[in-house]
Amino acid sequence: MMERGNRSRRIDRATMLELTALNREVRRRRLEIFRTHLERTIRLASPLLIDACTPDELDEATWRLKPGAEWPGGQTPRVLVRDWSAESRQRVGKRVTAVNHATGERFFVMDRLELRMGRHTANMLLEIGPLSIHTGHRGGCVFIPQALDERQCAKLVGAPLDRVVALPLVSERPYTIISPPVALNDDTMAVRFEAAPVEWVVPWNRPWELPF
Repeated sequence: MMERGNRSRRIDRATMLELTALNREVRRRRLEIFRTHLERTIRLASPLLIDACTPDELDEATWRLKPGAEWPGGQTPRVLVRDWSAESRQRVGKRVTAVNHATGERFFVMDRLELRMGRHTANMLLEIGPLSIHTGHRGGCVFIPQALDERQCAKLVGAPLDRVVALPLVSERPYTIISPPVALNDDTMAVRFEAAPVEWVVPWNRPWELPF
């Protein structure tokens, strides 16, 4: 009886091909709807994201964005722009110099850049050695590998972001620390900053440009 039941659940090749075609069409339509959603909603980008990569890098990564299995729920749509894997070190990795002003430590390292789509803004996660920068709609947060005392933290409110860490990305830019840095543990401080977003749209929402 068990063998007969198993046989009854088998499907023929034609049915399998039809189901495969259906799955392919569903994936195509979900991607189409996803891209239309980004076209309607994304009008801005973090200025740090714009400066962290070339326009071609950003556009190519945006074309690679796909809706997750749980979209529109689940995590924010995201995709790597650059990675610091062994392969990426040889091909697209980018060496950058950073200075932690709290310790004087200088980093000459590979970076890892991830594009993240917010509600209306294209954002990023940039990791440079032990440093990381997360951006949001009107600013972001830098995580530095050093704890500061309360007196030092209080003096930083209203200071430019490059007072904490020197990166070409933030040096001499109008990014302002908006609250005292917070110690997450003995080794890490979170520094919140303000950075006004700039106008930006997804590449398929630019009728004057050809797609990749």
